[in-house]
Amino acid sequence: KQWYQRRVPITAGNSIRTGRVNQHEIIPLGVLYQHKNVVSCMELDGKFLATGGRDTTVVIWKLERRGGECTGLKPHPSAILYGHNSEVTCVALSQELDVVVSG
Repeated sequence: KQWYQRRVPITAGNSIRTGRVNQHEIIPLGVLYQHKNVVSCMELDGKFLATGGRDTTVVIWKLERRGGECTGLKPHPSAILYGHNSEVTCVALSQELDVVVSG
């Protein structure tokens, strides 16, 4: 099984919620707050989760791992990126290029 078949980031309002997928239900595991307004987009890769919001910020979260398996997100952001004048509607990550692109 891949880790994303067992855990999934879920957004609701201004929080990032993580949960475990079990059969046909999602069991909540944790909630992280950083955005001051609604989370409008996210991108997940093998090491990071980037979230964009109506608060005009992009927040980078590092995935926690144990034994090579993802177990959730670190409780504090790795970075908060500022500079947008309006809502962030899309984010993309590239570990290969070491960049985050947002719009």
